[in-house]
Amino acid sequence: MNTNILPAETDIVISGAGLTGLCLASLLARQQPSWNILLLQAAPPDDDSVTSRDAGFDHRQIVLAESSRRILSHMGLWSDIEQHTAAITEIRVSDRGHIGRSQLVALEQNLDAYGYVIDAAQLASLLSAAVDKLPNVQRSKVTNHFVLKPIANGIVLQEGSNSVHARLTVLANGTAPLAAQKLGIAFQCKDYGQCALTAELTLTKAHRGIAYERFTSSGPIALLPLPDLNDSPRAALVWTLPLPEAEDLLNADEDTFIERLYVRFGQRIGPVAAVARRVVVPLARTVATEQVRNHLLLMGSSAHSLHPVAGQGFNLTLRDIATLGEVLSGIAADDGNLGNLASLQLYEERRRADQARVVAFSDVLPAVFANNNAPLSIARNLALLGLDLAPGLRNAFARFGAGLSTREARFND
Repeated sequence: MNTNILPAETDIVISGAGLTGLCLASLLARQQPSWNILLLQAAPPDDDSVTSRDAGFDHRQIVLAESSRRILSHMGLWSDIEQHTAAITEIRVSDRGHIGRSQLVALEQNLDAYGYVIDAAQLASLLSAAVDKLPNVQRSKVTNHFVLKPIANGIVLQEGSNSVHARLTVLANGTAPLAAQKLGIAFQCKDYGQCALTAELTLTKAHRGIAYERFTSSGPIALLPLPDLNDSPRAALVWTLPLPEAEDLLNADEDTFIERLYVRFGQRIGPVAAVARRVVVPLARTVATEQVRNHLLLMGSSAHSLHPVAGQGFNLTLRDIATLGEVLSGIAADDGNLGNLASLQLYEERRRADQARVVAFSDVLPAVFANNNAPLSIARNLALLGLDLAPGLRNAFARFGAGLSTREARFND
């Protein structure tokens, strides 16, 4: 149900109607139909609804790892999502100018695919339609200038003369740090001094489900398979560059762009027929020093916003969501306090190791491959060769990338 009226009271408030908020609302509403959930999206001019360019949905491509496929299948959403995806059945990793390379094949890990690539706008649209069918989810719009007031048995979210009392409030969008900082929650920020240039490439040869991750001195370049469009194969490009070079390529004519891509990446995918939807996004890492307080939780980019290498960010969030659902369902079965600190700390404890590994991996990997120090260069190329020669090591690395090297949430069906 969509409305601009805030109820006086609800069980759960989710601030942010982007991918994180939509997935969280869908999972919690399905698991506990007795819970009333209020999903808030920012009103214009800072609209973060599914049609907003500010939310990045117009250009982002999302890689849904195998762990995410399993979570979305549990939520009953995968059958609708899968038909809009391209499967990654093979990953080829290389280091420009060096012999080190590795080839990962999903069948070696008894997987149909390592992940599935989908346009973020398409995914948001599918999730939004699914949420709209849930009778215990109400939508409303607020500005980004709301205030959170902790009280004994919950949080009061106040916007002007309107307010809503929730037993659990989840901050799940990019503007959430503003509200969190007013409560004294700090954030560790790191500016990488680089940008990600994203684009969609029309290819002349089928991509065959192969994804490429190529490391260069200026940063990684990823090419991901996309679903065909008008019978033409496509790939998503994520190219890490210093800002001046990224802006230069953003404005370059198509032939120049393709030529410079060939120089940096080679012609592994064959001739590129066209380039569309070029966008430059600054790269930074932001991690909250606190993710939980009594009746309050930070989720998604509010909790951790990462470097896009290996496409780990949203998959990490989906595993967060699944674990939160597991923890809260246990509390609901015991008729406990939905947002009490003990339960949220249990969620935080279960997610700590996975989050720490992924944050560290996403931070360190680009720096290691961008460093031209000779001993380090030799070491990383030996590591890539080792991946290619050692099935056990390759299997462990592949399972980590697919989100399968951590504990899976258990659901009450």
